[in-house]
Amino acid sequence: MKFAIETVAETQKTTLAAAGAFAESVLVVTERAMLLNIELTRSACEQSAAMTKACLDACLVMDSAFVPHSLFKSGGD
Repeated sequence: MKFAIETVAETQKTTLAAAGAFAESVLVVTERAMLLNIELTRSACEQSAAMTKACLDACLVMDSAFVPHSLFKSGGD
């Protein structure tokens, strides 16, 4: 009987160790996935901001090309 109890206890100990290792692996994978997601989001925001700035700069140049320059002359003409 003692042998059976020791075998069950050893089996439970091994199962608990395997479950702990699995949980640790899941946490590591989750952390890496979150870090990758944060990095990708940061990169996408930076690129989006750069593209927005480029578009705004281009629009400002186009708008100023069509503004009649007589509006900006001083009144003494």
